Order: sequence, then C-alpha cells, then structure tokens
Amino acid sequence: MRGYPLFDRWADRITVGVSTLAEGCMEMGFTDSPACVHAHREALLQEYCIEYNNTVAIPDLRVPNILERERIHEITAKDLLNRFVGGVDALVTSQVRATFLFRVGDCLAIPFYDTRQHRMALCHAGRQGVNFEIPLLTLAAMGSDPKEVIVLFPPSLKKASFVFENIHSFTNPGWSNFIQESDDGFHIDMNGFALQQLLDAGVPAQNIFIDSQDTYTDGPYSHLRWQRKGHEKNRPPGRFAVFCHLKPLP
Repeated sequence: MRGYPLFDRWADRITVGVSTLAEGCMEMGFTDSPACVHAHREALLQEYCIEYNNTVAIPDLRVPNILERERIHEITAKDLLNRFVGGVDALVTSQVRATFLFRVGDCLAIPFYDTRQHRMALCHAGRQGVNFEIPLLTLAAMGSDPKEVIVLFPPSLKKASFVFENIHSFTNPGWSNFIQESDDGFHIDMNGFALQQLLDAGVPAQNIFIDSQDTYTDGPYSHLRWQRKGHEKNRPPGRFAVFCHLKPLP
C-alpha cells in the first residue's frame, strides 16, 4: 500500500490508498478467478479495517460525452446496497462509511476530499476523461469551496511514456501546453492538463499531491506496457486499485 502525507493529516476522517503488485490484481478477466479478485480487494481494505460490503465500484466505464453531465453520480445509502454503479466517470458522497474503489492500469483515478463539508469523490480520468474535463466536473459536483479540497493524483501514465502518433482525438484547446511533439510522436502530459484544470478552478497547489510513479516504467500494472511488451517476468497483466473511505467524524 502506498501512503500519502497530504491525506495522513486527515486520517481520522478519510482513508485513501493505492494497491501494490504484492496485493494482487484488482480486476476481473485477467489471470485470477473472480473469487480471487474479490479476495484481493477484501484483503486490501481489511488492512485498514474497512468493510468490503460498503464498497461501491464502477464496472462499466464508458467514453464520456461532453453533453452528458450524469457522468458524475452522487452516492446515496441505497447505492451502498447495490455496490456497483455503471456508466459513470465519478462518484461523490457525504455518506460516512462509504468506500469507492476504482481499478486502473494507466489512467488517473483521482480522490478528492472536502475538509470542511466532509465529502469525498473519486473520478476516473484517462486521456478522454481529461479531454472532457472530468476532474473539473467532479470538483463542481462536490459543491465545495476549492480552497478546502485536497486531491491525490495516484500512479498513472506519465508524459515520458504516453506517446501518440496523432492527436486528432485531443479536441480540448487546453491541451496546447501539455502536448509535446518529438521524433517518436506526441508526448501527452495527462497529469499536467488535469492539474491545470483544478488549479484554474481555485484548488491551491499545496492541496494537490502528484505521485511521480509512472505506471508504464515501474507501476504494478500497466495496460500500455502489456500492449507493447506482452508478458514479462514479475509484471503480469491486470489492474491495481485506488480507493477512498469516508469515516464518521470524530
């Protein structure tokens, strides 16, 4: 489990974590059976005395549509009984004891915590999610004063490894400062553009922590690494987990 000092200050109110290779694959459809994947998730959360039964996961992440604002879903007590919410890109809640868990390989899964209103959110933002400003939409859906929000950018694909042959799908003009053309193609700074969205919205820079780990070069799992290199020793296919858990106020 990777720890983050920015969130440790609020450890009596929220728990945020990122799984490691040692904690196993967190997604179905790879080498582990569904029962084994559920066991990995449950064991991960049990390290922090979190009940897996109150975990809301997203099984069906689709390409976001800039016209569809329902991509951000407010979680209620009823949702905690259902446990799975499909077709959205972010979850927001004030429900204490709720846990959000996303499985990612290279994309950003960004936890937010409102230190004043005691609300949390977790958004999925790959290149298309960032293109459609899902991090910004998530912040707006929280209804928070940006100065009271803390944010984590977990391990993800970094600019040095994120290379495209063309940039036709990068339609947001805000990408202009975050795409660099090189001999091997266009290098995409997904973290940089997502960060800029939140800074422009008023989140203080000191309230945002960016994990420097590049999933392609040294992450526990990487979709792009698997596509390019196939199976490598000690680097199996799969997904790691990013989770956040809202505790009752002390």
